[in-house]
Amino acid sequence: MADRHRALRHRDRGGDPMSRLAKLVVVVFVALCSGCAGTVVPLGSRGPAPAGAARTIEAEACGFQLLLLIPININGRAERAYRRLEAQAAGDFITNVQVRERWIWGFTGTSYCTALRATAIRVAGQASGAAVMPPAAATSPVMPAVERAEPVAPPADIAVPAAPLAPAGAGLPVATSLKAQPRSGSETLAVVPAGTVVSPSGGVRNGEGEWIYVQYGAESGWMLKPGAAR
Repeated sequence: MADRHRALRHRDRGGDPMSRLAKLVVVVFVALCSGCAGTVVPLGSRGPAPAGAARTIEAEACGFQLLLLIPININGRAERAYRRLEAQAAGDFITNVQVRERWIWGFTGTSYCTALRATAIRVAGQASGAAVMPPAAATSPVMPAVERAEPVAPPADIAVPAAPLAPAGAGLPVATSLKAQPRSGSETLAVVPAGTVVSPSGGVRNGEGEWIYVQYGAESGWMLKPGAAR
């Protein structure tokens, strides 16, 4: 009877310490596994590849596994890399996407990087999207003609040389938004402070002005060239 009462008192006080430790280990393991779930990222543009001038584009994004247990920007690196690849495509058709993974061992953890390499194809003259209405039947009543303004398509982006800012080595005169696409309504990736020196690696010109492609910290994107807006 004494042994039975001792076992009941032991259970009421919280049970076996080893059992509690095992439960804690299971909870931590499940939390770590749930933190390693990534996001499915569709690669490449939809539909058949058009005929046009092709060029190679590349982008990369990295994350860090601290002490082999704590993920930092690990799960979203494929999505971030593809977003940067789309920014380099600047609206062109993306195809033949190749994925390369690399990692670097360190004293405090491991760095994982996802690199994307693809082909961007410039779509030659887009056909007008105006629908052609069939002629009215002979028996239909004749309706008065009504003038209607047709929408005007925005001009296509025109590639321009990546000319440095003038004078050489000068910083931005004002704070400038870094965009994911060469459009003012595109997603803002960062705001580059005034005085920052940037080195363009590409450029396009459209109806909003001349856009330059630059690297700012961990982000790459488009910004309107100072003094080039329409």
